[in-house]
Amino acid sequence: GVDRIIALDLHSPGQEVALTFDGTVPVESISSNELMADYFAELDPPLGDQVVVIAANTNCVKKSVKFKESLAKRRDFKILDTAIFFKGSSGIGTKADDAESEFIGSDVQGADVIIVDNILVEGKTLSKLCRRLSMDGARRIFMCSNHGVFSPTAMKLVDLSPVERVVVTNSVPLPPTSSSKVVQTDTTRLFAKVISSELCRGDDEFKTVIPTLVDEDETEELHEE
Repeated sequence: GVDRIIALDLHSPGQEVALTFDGTVPVESISSNELMADYFAELDPPLGDQVVVIAANTNCVKKSVKFKESLAKRRDFKILDTAIFFKGSSGIGTKADDAESEFIGSDVQGADVIIVDNILVEGKTLSKLCRRLSMDGARRIFMCSNHGVFSPTAMKLVDLSPVERVVVTNSVPLPPTSSSKVVQTDTTRLFAKVISSELCRGDDEFKTVIPTLVDEDETEELHEE
């Protein structure tokens, strides 16, 4: 049987219990937030001095705020703000819907924009949001998503959209025909740190195998939701 579960970026609060049905197996949920912040802080060419972090929907507000805070720790920006995206009424992605869709928060005119989402499957939200951001004068458009599942048509929508880069973790393998705009970040180190710090304390043999991955100062950041 299973003694313990380590999960990456669970979609909804409370899923730890749902994973084991009766809640008897300990579930460790870790976050890729710091990993994503590292990627964008070291982006080449670098982000401009005006950056807006946008929650792709209301469920991503908390995540987008934490991402903004993490990014702010890594470099200085003249403007670093957040906004929330609300889709148009029909949800089909028509021009009328693009006009009805709205942001609550900072103006994106002339800004580099990073869209924060939980999971990318069909790419419709990405396509709609990027078109709207382009209409509103965003300078560069990026997206980071915890999990890139990518349906058969998603890559085509990514290619056709004005998004410059889509960054996802390697929690799900990319399809054989992937867009050149899609980049995966490696989560191996995140899992190794949790295993080494919490599951194998006192196991000297294990610690000699991956000594460079034992970093107690960074472990706490992995558990942010």
